[in-house]
Amino acid sequence: MLDVVRLAENLNIALLSAATNNTEQSEAYAQLTEMAEKLRARFPGMTPEKAFEKVFTDPRNAHIANKAHQRPAPTTYYPMPR
Repeated sequence: MLDVVRLAENLNIALLSAATNNTEQSEAYAQLTEMAEKLRARFPGMTPEKAFEKVFTDPRNAHIANKAHQRPAPTTYYPMPR
C-alpha cells in the first residue's frame, strides 16, 4: 500500500511540474503576442504574423522566445550512419 501512495505522490509532483511548465510557456507566448500587438500599433501596415516574427526573432527577446517555444529533444542518441 505504501508503494502505491509513493507512486501517486511522485505522479502528482510530475503532473504539477508539467502544469507549471505549460503555464510558463503560455505566459511567455502571451507576452510575445502583446509585444507584437504594440509593434503593430506603431506600424499599422504590418501584418500580425510579421509583427510576431519580428518580436520572436529579436535577440533581445530570446529568453522569452525560448520559454514560449521549447524545441523537442531526442529521447535517445543514435550515431549518424556512414
